[in-house]
Amino acid sequence: LEAKDMLSECQGSCNSYVKIGMFPNSDPEGRQKTLMVPQCRNPIFLQTFYFTLNEEEDLHKRLLFTVWNSDSVSRHYLFPLQ
Repeated sequence: LEAKDMLSECQGSCNSYVKIGMFPNSDPEGRQKTLMVPQCRNPIFLQTFYFTLNEEEDLHKRLLFTVWNSDSVSRHYLFPLQ
């Protein structure tokens, strides 16, 4: 839902977003992401996501949340949410 005190290694503005997906999963089409929260070190991600689950195939999978920072030149992986 939210992150606090984003990494101090973020130079300049911290434009973060979260990617969500089933793990392990080789299909990038199944991943979803939040909207980017611009220039904020304490972003709030109030979004709802839906995943279609196949009980047999997805029984042992987990949801993986990763936080990313986007600047005008590149995207940087920050850390997995715990």
